[in-house]
Amino acid sequence: MFPPLSSIRERRRKLGWTQKKLADMSGVSQSYIAKIERGNLMPTYEMAKRIFEALDRGEFEESSPMARDIMVRDIISVGERDKIGYAGELMEKHGISQIPVFRGNDVVGLITESDVMRAYREHGHNASMAMVSDFMSDPPPLVPGDMSLNSLISILTQYQAILVHGKNGVEGIITRADIVSLASWGSNHLGKRTKYGARI
Repeated sequence: MFPPLSSIRERRRKLGWTQKKLADMSGVSQSYIAKIERGNLMPTYEMAKRIFEALDRGEFEESSPMARDIMVRDIISVGERDKIGYAGELMEKHGISQIPVFRGNDVVGLITESDVMRAYREHGHNASMAMVSDFMSDPPPLVPGDMSLNSLISILTQYQAILVHGKNGVEGIITRADIVSLASWGSNHLGKRTKYGARI
């Protein structure tokens, strides 16, 4: 059973949607929606289903956390000219497995446990003095703070971490573990974590 048809206009307006937007989201014509909202038309079951499902999706996405809500603000980082040994020390100290690499304010790479292992495989005990820039991986994707949870999840299926940028540059980091932790942290704790670095 559907909610009252009279709720369509109110829910649409709360989402900030025009009739055209709702029409596009539901696959129903704008004129059809206008007639329903005026009370001049009783929609078929299928049409009503499309409209209410579109509103449900919109409300879910509206309440879903964005990148800025999920990101960890305290980022452990290294410079491209830092030593592999220093990066390894940070990983061990903070219990993290990957660290963004910066050149000034720009992210130029990512140093991971695998990269450190590769350095030691190639240089043995002298690897600790090798530069991070010689072994770092490509930098993680940069996304805006208002990116949706669904979009973040899509990116994290291909990358281990995401960096969030804003007007002040890189403002936070999100890893797969941060998405998983949403289940235990809950919405009341979003943005309040003090976990360092990138955990995977």
